[in-house]
Parts: sequence; C-alpha cells; structure tokens
Amino acid sequence: MLQFAFGDNFTSENAVVVCEIYRYKGEWKFNAVGSGFFGGLAALCHNFGIDVIEQMNTNRTPPPTLNTEEISTMPTVDAVEQKAEKISLKKGQKVSLTKKADSSPILVENGWTASGKDYDLKALVRYRNGKQLYVGAANDDELLETPEGAVRHCGDVTEAGEMEKIIIKWHPDIASVALSSYSALENGFGSFRQYGVFVRITNGKQVIEIPAQSTSAKWFSYTLCFGEVIFGKDKDSFDVSALEMYSRFMSESRIGYRGDKVVMDIGPRGKLKKNFFSNLFGAS
Repeated sequence: MLQFAFGDNFTSENAVVVCEIYRYKGEWKFNAVGSGFFGGLAALCHNFGIDVIEQMNTNRTPPPTLNTEEISTMPTVDAVEQKAEKISLKKGQKVSLTKKADSSPILVENGWTASGKDYDLKALVRYRNGKQLYVGAANDDELLETPEGAVRHCGDVTEAGEMEKIIIKWHPDIASVALSSYSALENGFGSFRQYGVFVRITNGKQVIEIPAQSTSAKWFSYTLCFGEVIFGKDKDSFDVSALEMYSRFMSESRIGYRGDKVVMDIGPRGKLKKNFFSNLFGAS
C-alpha cells in the first residue's frame, strides 16, 4: 500500500500530478511526483507537450468586471477562477479585453509550475510619441512605475511560489505594453517550457494565459517576450496579443520596439546572468 500525503501543499493549484507508474526492465516502478499546476488541466497538458484548444463563445454577454483600484484589494485569480472566462493564447493569437466604464486595472502575473524557480517580470511601455520606458525591479535603469502611473511593478519577488505582478491602466498617451520574463540566476539551466513558465492577465472575470510552448527554445535563452497589451484609442479598450519570442543564445539584451513591432535583443543589457558567468568562467 502506497500513500501520498498532501499536507498543506497545493492550496491554490487546481491540477496535480501525484505520481508516475511505469514499467522498466520488466518491473513496475512507482515514482512520487507531487507537481502542481496553477493553470489547471490545460497547463498540465502543455507541460507534457499536448496542445489544448479552448474556444470562447463571443456571442454571450460579457461578465462584469471587478470594481477595484489597487492590488491590495484585488482578488487573486484563484478567488474568481470557478466563474472566470479563461482563455489560453498561442503564438500569433489575439483577444480583446471587455471592460465596462470603470477604471479597474489589469493585473499581470508571471508564474511557473516548477518549484524553487525565480523569474523576473518586466514591461516595456511604448508611448504614442515613440518614447519607451522599462518597468521592472531587477535593473537600475528600470522604473517601478511610469510617471503618469499607468503601469506599475509591484516589486521584486524572491520567495519560491510567489509571482511578480504588474498593474496596467489605460492611458491616452500609451500605445502598448510588451510583457517579458527574465530567467533569474537561481533557475540554473533549463528552458521556459521545461519549467512551465507563463504569463497570466486578469481583467475582472477574464483570465488570459500565455504559456511557454515552444519545443525549440534553447536553455540559454534568458528572456521570453510573451506578448503585448495593446491600448485602443477609446478609454478602457485593450487587446492582448501572444508573441512568444525568445532571446538569442546567452543574450543579456532586453527587448525593444522598432516602430510598433517588438524586437528581441535590441534593448539595454541586464546584469544577473552576466555576473554569474563572469564568476564561473572568468569572462569579461
């Protein structure tokens, strides 16, 4: 008799791989896994390379949005997940966010299914006049908040199991916000897909996830641009576009805009992985 004790684990995950039973050299083997997935069955399937097609009924009445202003009072996705309208976007897909006439913000979270990992969520804000600003918490040239307060990073997260967050509000001067994730030093060698990295965008009852799905992405790609939140001309008009673009081999350069297009490796360089390899190999 084998028993798996969950204890206090998996309080927010809604799919769990408990164990593996497999046959090896003529004998049956048992392996306790205990791997949780915040994204539910779809995230579990993606982890094993299975594509899940989710369709949204665009004819139904949109659900109401949450009337909240700050992250401190905004319920997490787990609190509304049972009634949420969840969509998983693949590269090249786009969806419109439905908002009512209020100023409730959009919540962006950077998550992953593997334990003990640390990813840095970043936003590149593109203004309609061509100006670009980096919002993040890992580099000295990154802002925690844009001057007008439309895009705000909630601070660096170093504890395992927590997700970094960015709050986005519509502003007439902003054209788009590109969302990227940086693989921090603690992650070691492994791909974004291997560790189940994803970006979750919560807009009231709408929940949109963009998972890392590429099987060809290399371990030494440190930055993944998941996609963009594109601002419409009307107040509270947004689209979400999935890009899933990876940085070059061992590149520390961040993303940038050329016109209205996101381009990898053309932004300023970061420092964390560079310092790691300098210490390890003595490289300049």
